[in-house]
Amino acid sequence: MKFSGAHHRLTRKAQSPFFFITLIVLLIYLAPILLTSASAEDEPDRVVWITVDTTAYEWWLARWADNTIACQLNLEHDGFPTALDIQNTCGNALYEAWLVTPPCVAAEN
Repeated sequence: MKFSGAHHRLTRKAQSPFFFITLIVLLIYLAPILLTSASAEDEPDRVVWITVDTTAYEWWLARWADNTIACQLNLEHDGFPTALDIQNTCGNALYEAWLVTPPCVAAEN
């Protein structure tokens, strides 16, 4: 099928610059990707393994009524859990209940 006429000639002439502009834009966008991936493969791996010894302390927040564990805390610092530890790990509802609960008398003796 052969096209002829003024419209076909104008459309064909308009497509040539559009094709070249599209090709140039694609090359501009793809060039950094193609160039960086090739140079990244040539570099050696830069991995350093560092071993750090830590001590984790496990705490349980238990209910007085039935001694069930309400929340379990795993901390990396000495001493009792802080209020912020309890709030972040156990949530606001349990934190608010913990704030108004008096300390266990048996633990003091």
